[in-house]
Amino acid sequence: MKKAFDQNVSRARPRLRLDAFAEALEAAVVEEVDKLAAHGVTGVEIERAVALIVTDLLSDLQSASERADLLSKYASYFADPGLLNVQSDLYRAVTVDDVTAFARSRLGADNRASLVYVPAEEVAEGAPADAVAGGSPA
Repeated sequence: MKKAFDQNVSRARPRLRLDAFAEALEAAVVEEVDKLAAHGVTGVEIERAVALIVTDLLSDLQSASERADLLSKYASYFADPGLLNVQSDLYRAVTVDDVTAFARSRLGADNRASLVYVPAEEVAEGAPADAVAGGSPA
């Protein structure tokens, strides 16, 4: 059976207030990722995350258009639209050990990229792009 926990790609997508600096947000995300890699996760955290993910999936399946979109995605990405029928079971099968092992093997400082998207109107209002984005590379 395929695992729901993709061990090749993970992402964080925090949102930044316009008056905050990107480097402060990036530092906070890095700190949390480092904690995750160092200490792993708890069973309670896994239960909560799985409950939220499965609830979101089941909510999406209530709409015919969302269901069609998901079937299309599973057909395109996994060549198996039927995988959608067992996806919630796959999420429920994720364990503390799975997530902790993933975090320790894949979330190290040597395996990261950081992108900052700056709205065009913010740059157009006179702020240089590097000042708005924090001016430091990831």
